[in-house]
Amino acid sequence: MLSPKISVIIPVYKVEQYLATCLESVLAQTFDDFEVICVNDGSPDNCGKILEDYAKKDNRIKVITQENKGLSMARNQGLKVAKGEYIFFLDSDDCMHPDLLKITYMAAQKNKADLVSFHAVKLKADVPFIIKKFCKKECRGICTTHPLFYQKRWGRYYLHLNVWTKLFSKRSLKGLNFIPGITYEDYPFTYAVLLRHPKTVFLPIALYGYRYNPASISRSSFLPKHIRDYQTGILDVLTRTKKAPILDQIFIKIRVCPLLLKQQYRKIMKSPKTEQKDLLVAFTEELNEIQKMGFLTFWGMWGHFFTYKRLLNQWKK
Repeated sequence: MLSPKISVIIPVYKVEQYLATCLESVLAQTFDDFEVICVNDGSPDNCGKILEDYAKKDNRIKVITQENKGLSMARNQGLKVAKGEYIFFLDSDDCMHPDLLKITYMAAQKNKADLVSFHAVKLKADVPFIIKKFCKKECRGICTTHPLFYQKRWGRYYLHLNVWTKLFSKRSLKGLNFIPGITYEDYPFTYAVLLRHPKTVFLPIALYGYRYNPASISRSSFLPKHIRDYQTGILDVLTRTKKAPILDQIFIKIRVCPLLLKQQYRKIMKSPKTEQKDLLVAFTEELNEIQKMGFLTFWGMWGHFFTYKRLLNQWKK
């Protein structure tokens, strides 16, 4: 039996309300040469039964059941068994445009690309994904071997750091895994791919609908654990950057690192006063590690640089 062109990897945990809609959006694809790898990450609700029913309905759906290990480990398990030439990551409370696989696969083949990047739209509550038909002109993209620099671009072509707005070639992911046990797991994985300079096609169209979840980590309480998770991800990026071309190193130093630090500092300042001390201690530990690696510089983070240095001096006392 020939291997499928695309493997769609779906980690599943506590999404009983949305799972059927997600799977229906996959089965509605106008491109049919794919497999669906659903990793049931020990979901305690009715997700297991839903997956079982869909697997009986379509033999392209494969279900793996494991004890709860978190999103990263579920995706890693999917990567381990994926047979497709290309990989697409789909979150189980989201959905796909019916032409997503067809448009991205054709763009990858036409340009001999290892990465195809596109846009997404936010879905609120139970509002369905509005399907728009795209003409050939709208699907025209641009191609580059320097996708890292498109993170801060303005206009129609720019990079998102989540993994579900991208079709990856399997070869571009060789040797890579999601970092286990952390939140914000997408950005270090994405940077690991970008630093390999994959030939990338940027499409200016929205092919993915992501669910607005008021209880998600980005809108919940900010904890010292989240800062330590940020630190794990940032140090992974910086370690890889040390071996990258000089322009990549400069971009990470003056654009990426300052942005990730500023995001954390803003969340700390918005936290209750009673929680800020523990958060600042954890944040200062991260600053210390980044300074040791030579990435805490005035350029790029001038607005907060002296604040960070003051925190470092306080932490040393």
